[in-house]
Amino acid sequence: MTALLKMVADFLESEGFNFDLDKENSLVRFGVSGRNGPYSMLIDVLPEHRLIKCFSIVPVRAPENKRETMIEFLTRANYGLPFGNFELDLSDGEVRFKTSMHTDEGAVGPAVLRRLVFINANFADEYMPGIVRIVDTDVSAEEAVRDIEQDGGEGGMAPPSDD
Repeated sequence: MTALLKMVADFLESEGFNFDLDKENSLVRFGVSGRNGPYSMLIDVLPEHRLIKCFSIVPVRAPENKRETMIEFLTRANYGLPFGNFELDLSDGEVRFKTSMHTDEGAVGPAVLRRLVFINANFADEYMPGIVRIVDTDVSAEEAVRDIEQDGGEGGMAPPSDD
């Protein structure tokens, strides 16, 4: 196991997460619950690039007939985000939020990993109501994003601490 992968596993253990560790592929899978839904989380450690990628996978998929609207919604949501971005798998409608960081192994600690994970989950949770509205109704992408951003978001996980 690489030092980066061990650091991620140690962090998740210290935070009380139950997780599955795939040492061969340098992947960690776990779940979180926000105000708007449960999310599958995936951390992909790429030690050869000194990169850690974190994904929140939302629990609904965009059906084929809603993917064009979902693309517009996610593009509008991504515009101006200070950290991370939404992605849509056009083959199956999976929506996920990605955060990543390039780092030297010594520069990563619990506070950095906490921000990477919790900021990720918070953005996924904040925009989840809009994702659901796109899938379940005929709301426009513009209206769905505007409603979320005007309300200041309703998502939330425990905020990252500064220790």
